[in-house]
Amino acid sequence: AENAEARQLLNEAHRHKSRAKLNEPEPEIPELKPGDRVRYRSHTAEVLSLKEKEAMIAVDGMKMRVPLKELRPAPETPKSKVPRPKKSTDIRVEKGERAALHIKLLGMRAEEAEEALDAFLSDALLHGISEVEIIHGTGTGVLAKVVSEYLKRHPKVKRFYRMPGNMGATIAEL
Repeated sequence: AENAEARQLLNEAHRHKSRAKLNEPEPEIPELKPGDRVRYRSHTAEVLSLKEKEAMIAVDGMKMRVPLKELRPAPETPKSKVPRPKKSTDIRVEKGERAALHIKLLGMRAEEAEEALDAFLSDALLHGISEVEIIHGTGTGVLAKVVSEYLKRHPKVKRFYRMPGNMGATIAEL
């Protein structure tokens, strides 16, 4: 009898919680544009681009795609003359079970290839991978150039080099 009563109370609590969720208003999605400063969890980030209900943001040199509903406008920070010491940052991003060690960019347009490469490198960094292979093919050399230019700008790439024998691939050390 005690178990039945406890179960009934638990079911009632669940029903009450479900009803409360139904009455909760959807979080307001802020109107954003590239360059805006936002808060993502406990971090301040910069909006890089917007696509449907997602935003590409930069947090401490790492780019990530996040749902717009998880972003809040960052409070304006007053300009102070005394620099504050940097706090250590702890970013937690859910990662899949495994990350790929190589990516094939064959047949992609330059912009597509750069986006795919960006996501691939972010995933590799999250998984602690220190070396990746980027397959861009030989073709006209456009993708090889895009890969090279991107890797030069990426803050987490230590060095990169073409595969010996001009096999249409580049190795990047992270």
